[in-house]
Amino acid sequence: MAGGINFRVIMSPLSAAAIRYRKNGFAMNIMSYICRRHHGTITKENAGTGLSPLRSLPKVQLHIHLDGAVRHSTLWQAARKKGLCGPANSFPEFVDLIRCSKGDLASFLSSFDRILPIIAGDRELISQIAYELCEDQAKEGVVYFEARYSPHFMSSSFTTPNSRGKSVIRDDIMTPRDVVMAVNDGIRKGCQEFKVNGRTILCMIRPCPEFSHEVVELSHEFLNDTVVGVDMAGDEDAPCTKQHIDAFRLAGDLGLHRTVHAGELGPAENVRFAVEQLGAERIGHGYQICQDPDIYKMIRDRFIHLELCPTSSIYTGAWKGKLSDHIAKRFAKDGFNIGINTDDPTLLLNTMESEFQLAKTYFDFTDSQMKNMTLNAAQSCFLPDKEKTSLVKELQAKFDTL
Repeated sequence: MAGGINFRVIMSPLSAAAIRYRKNGFAMNIMSYICRRHHGTITKENAGTGLSPLRSLPKVQLHIHLDGAVRHSTLWQAARKKGLCGPANSFPEFVDLIRCSKGDLASFLSSFDRILPIIAGDRELISQIAYELCEDQAKEGVVYFEARYSPHFMSSSFTTPNSRGKSVIRDDIMTPRDVVMAVNDGIRKGCQEFKVNGRTILCMIRPCPEFSHEVVELSHEFLNDTVVGVDMAGDEDAPCTKQHIDAFRLAGDLGLHRTVHAGELGPAENVRFAVEQLGAERIGHGYQICQDPDIYKMIRDRFIHLELCPTSSIYTGAWKGKLSDHIAKRFAKDGFNIGINTDDPTLLLNTMESEFQLAKTYFDFTDSQMKNMTLNAAQSCFLPDKEKTSLVKELQAKFDTL
């Protein structure tokens, strides 16, 4: 396993799950605070439940993948109906099949090869997933979130057969545009019912440049009908082609906000490229900027927001050192604009509450620091200026009552 990382997951219907990270004799139970009160199969629905003062802390989440934030029960029901349970014969086995247990990005991304075929092309299910996400975020104390997804991978026109993301053209039953409309419908209904503020970001995919222009067109068509910007996701080893570059420049011309997955496992230079060539206003992950002092300084001095996902960084192998030495601690010490996010809770069994607890326990973040990070995330969100100002004021008012 990459970097000498070894994960051991114990999942039993009779005992709590424990997920351990070991390196050079250093061991920590990074999710015991999520699981220790629970018995039975640990799922996305019950991970992180239990009383905690962090639950009431208002939060902003800017980096969560819609197809990586599906309730296990919802996936299981759909998989059984469609005969897509794979080798799993029970719900606990299915959860074990879906969740991530290895410390490398390829294994992490391969989990979507099981999830996406269950979702793709199903209007009702896609809308339900978006609706349920609103409820889940509200329960975690999230005041505002931006959920990202690839409309192509969730359509019936295209699926992703492997973690590299090659496209396969099929009969056109549900188009990417139909996907956006289904997601928007679920987000609107969920936000209204659960009193949470949610928006979406449409993803281009590095290995699939043929999607990029349409992603920008759809983002512009549905701008502010939940959609607030574009992203580029996928394996950083894949080249950023002229089609991607042209699409990002068009996005800028159309007034679309831009974020880019960069410097997760790829080199720091990917972050510079994202900022200077793609016009990225935020960076997804960005941990590897610590390898280049000039790029590190550029991100700090420009106060470009880094969408950090601590638990994800361990499971993808993006961070190979001790959790207590995580680069997030250095970012905070050096005054970076950072926020805390879950990334893919379906795979990671994490919540915003558990991520905040992790930051408090292993990064030594104070309540004051976490409040400031939340405000920084709000100020870095892709809402129109007037709505962003209202969000910041709402958060400040909530903090004043704590």
